[in-house]
Amino acid sequence: MSEHNWTPWAFKSEAQHQDQEMDVTDSRLPELVEINLYYAKAELCQMSDPSAVARALLHIEDALKELRAANRRPAKEAKRETEAA
Repeated sequence: MSEHNWTPWAFKSEAQHQDQEMDVTDSRLPELVEINLYYAKAELCQMSDPSAVARALLHIEDALKELRAANRRPAKEAKRETEAA
């Protein structure tokens, strides 16, 4: 059995990812995206671990989800304002 350099963030469940996504504020968004991309880079540097690429892709997908959610927020807020008026 090969040795893996597992880290706690590698074991986040989908529910934890969704909870994290719900709690994001605009001020924290750049930080969360940067963290996900940092971990993706770290995973890609561990190319001897066969699952490193898959974990890196998950971090990249998380960063993209955060960016998409941030882009949708202003549109939702504008829609609410027009409905309230």
